[in-house]
Amino acid sequence: MAIYNFPDQLIPDFTDVFVHRYQISVHANKNKVNLSQNVFSFLIQGQKEVHFQDTTVDIGDDKILLMAAGNCLMTENLSEYESYESLLLFFSQETIERFLFKYKSESLKIQSIPQTPYFIVEKDEFIKIFIQSLAQSLKFQNTTSSIFLEIKFDEIALYLCQKHGQAFELFLYSLLQNRFDLSFKKIIDTYKYSILDLEEIAFLCNMSLSTFKRHFQKNYHEVPGKWFQKQRLQQAKDLIQSQSVRPSEIYMNYGYENLSNFSNAFKNEFGYRPSQTT
Repeated sequence: MAIYNFPDQLIPDFTDVFVHRYQISVHANKNKVNLSQNVFSFLIQGQKEVHFQDTTVDIGDDKILLMAAGNCLMTENLSEYESYESLLLFFSQETIERFLFKYKSESLKIQSIPQTPYFIVEKDEFIKIFIQSLAQSLKFQNTTSSIFLEIKFDEIALYLCQKHGQAFELFLYSLLQNRFDLSFKKIIDTYKYSILDLEEIAFLCNMSLSTFKRHFQKNYHEVPGKWFQKQRLQQAKDLIQSQSVRPSEIYMNYGYENLSNFSNAFKNEFGYRPSQTT
């Protein structure tokens, strides 16, 4: 699976702020995306689902998403008009430093900065007008100066500081810290019941598949494929024993293509078929 490096693939000589209109007409499922810069995603049409290192977020075109630089898995679903569209406003660490130095609140006392890779904002009239203004600037992309785009960044950042107060300001500070210090085990724990494959989980850990396997065995003393299968089958067993679900209702949730494969794996693990669980 290819890795999409943004904004590098869009503009080789990225400076500090850059805007890009992103449009697709084909559903994109869990694309591997490496963001070398932070980005505002102003969703216009469609729906976006993003797997970060420790969580998954799902937004529609009534929201905007601010994402920290780093690796993620991104799914983009088309709208009812069979299209997906967003405006992407990329910005560097230097842009954040400049903004905070110029506008930061002197009264803000920073004791503990939360480490989160995203910030979600509901669209309101100001943001809708801002998006229209940003879209207009694309008509003059070749002549738009970096100073103009810095002003546009300041405009939306100042508004969000006013609207969300300390929460947004702390998020900006968090972007200046090391965002990738989440423990390996925390990432594993987050996705142990998901249907992500090993390569996708390794990507979220910023590791190659071979490095991931070595690191996993060092920490868990078992090959990852077998370990994940045990975790998922155990959860399935617990659900069936609670009599809240039937095997036919959940086998796909644990990565099995059909009930027969799920039933065989279940029997190999526990010695009896899920239909025999009491």
